[in-house]
Amino acid sequence: MKVNPLSLRTKILETHIYCGIYAMFVELINPETRLCAIDGTALRSSKYDNKAKSGKGTRLGYYKGYKLHCIAAVSDIIIPLVFDLITANVYDNQVSDLLYEAKFITHF
Repeated sequence: MKVNPLSLRTKILETHIYCGIYAMFVELINPETRLCAIDGTALRSSKYDNKAKSGKGTRLGYYKGYKLHCIAAVSDIIIPLVFDLITANVYDNQVSDLLYEAKFITHF
């Protein structure tokens, strides 16, 4: 199986740089709320996207694409705290990493 070096580089950038900046941003704005919302939504992709998988969503039915799962602080504004983008073939109850990551957010 060939690994696309561009996707590997993108994943490294996402996990080390983007997530670090995002964590600093969330800590800076310091959402003073205990009420959180957890949701997932289906994102349809291009038919030429070879990394997307087929899945079933409540709104789209069967589709090819990804799922975005997010935990957000809810107050006057909605602040996403933790999010994950996975392929559409993964069931929603398999995404327990978000709750684990949300446990270590310092402002709760």
